[in-house]
Amino acid sequence: MKQSTFVKIGIFIIITAAALISYFIYQNEQASSSNSAINIVGKEEIIQSYYNKIYDESIADKDKVIAKSSEFQVTKFDFLYSKYTTEMFRELGANTKKTNDKKIINNLVARQLMIVDAKSKGITVQVDEVDDFTETIKDQLLNNEQDGLQQNDIIILYKAWSQSANLTLEQFLDSEFFRDQYEEGVYFSKLYEYLLTEKIVTSFEDFEDYQDDLFKQQRNNVDITYKNI
Repeated sequence: MKQSTFVKIGIFIIITAAALISYFIYQNEQASSSNSAINIVGKEEIIQSYYNKIYDESIADKDKVIAKSSEFQVTKFDFLYSKYTTEMFRELGANTKKTNDKKIINNLVARQLMIVDAKSKGITVQVDEVDDFTETIKDQLLNNEQDGLQQNDIIILYKAWSQSANLTLEQFLDSEFFRDQYEEGVYFSKLYEYLLTEKIVTSFEDFEDYQDDLFKQQRNNVDITYKNI
């Protein structure tokens, strides 16, 4: 798999988080490969400010639907999360692709279409898979937090995220939102492996092209709002 900037610098080093890596790659607009370094430690205020923007700007209508089909919907919160985390990682040093609101929305729709595609191929994610991951990451992160290892990159990111959501770190890791995001990541990971096995794609670049083609094919089946978000 093509290594993103985030993988290179080891933000997500927990072996069991492979699918979560996939999720963050997509949540941040397929960050392009580079030698740039993301600085997490010491940038807590920057990180917190971006997560605060997500929740502050979506407080009144976070569930507003900006794209929908018969099988999924994309909300304003989804859009704000993708937009501001992309901007955040760029400010922290990631060489992310330049984007705009329309591209962000299209990418969110494309990701949902990929999940629908995965399900159509018989790919599933079991509740036990999500349970096992959340318990593993809770044990590792909460133990680190209790041991005073506050400078761990993952802890810094998740604590800022949970604080913006007015949750403790443990509550955040138990939340439906966190579980749903991990589940999305697992679908992407399994779909990628399936397409590799079937020789439909041979690289991560092919996987990205597959997503782009799927969006073009299915675009007319999705009602998308680009204005007055």
